[in-house]
Amino acid sequence: MFRLTESRFIALRRKATIVASGENWTTYSHTWRLSAKERQTHPDLPPDAVLELRLHEIRIHATLALFLVTSLPQRAEELSELYWHYGVSALWRRRGR
Repeated sequence: MFRLTESRFIALRRKATIVASGENWTTYSHTWRLSAKERQTHPDLPPDAVLELRLHEIRIHATLALFLVTSLPQRAEELSELYWHYGVSALWRRRGR
């Protein structure tokens, strides 16, 4: 699971399909394939590499959203909680607690 910038999320979403939505979230299905540039940058990857991904847009409030990409099967709400928990845990570890 990775957090995406809004611009990167929008770029991926263009080729995605909505698979579920709720009051504050939308989940999309996206098939990622290597671009010509990525094939040059990563010659060790097979040219026909494909990843089946889920894009999750989670509205925190009117002006803030969390954009996640993952191959995990969990729903958007579960992933937002996991992301939040990880962020809090990482913060505590950095502070030496």
